[in-house]
Amino acid sequence: MNTLAREEQERTAMMEAIQSKTAKSVAEILERELCRLRDNRNTEPQVSVAAAAHGRVRFAQGYSLSMLVEESRILEVTIFGTLQRRQSELDRNQVLPDAAIIADEADRQLEETVFSFLVARAAAIAPYLSD
Repeated sequence: MNTLAREEQERTAMMEAIQSKTAKSVAEILERELCRLRDNRNTEPQVSVAAAAHGRVRFAQGYSLSMLVEESRILEVTIFGTLQRRQSELDRNQVLPDAAIIADEADRQLEETVFSFLVARAAAIAPYLSD
């Protein structure tokens, strides 16, 4: 196999690994949303390891902070769009409290994602700041 083909194969493998990590962290973030809706309605949510990992992965992928915020907004719009399409199947007395929990959890997940993104960025630039 020539060098160009090998580099392309390595690049493809790296992209598949990144996509797998991203899919896993997004799935874990959604699982936390569901867990909070099912079990922990009145408790303070815990720090999300998945959201922290997601922030580190997104930094490694070259995302900006505005891209993280947009990604979170898209997730919320998708969730609320799904709720709207399925509203006939939902308990009308529970929709508003659940929507508040979903929005709060999404904001908390974004906060943790941004924090870990900033920590990763600081660690990446730290060697260039020393005297």
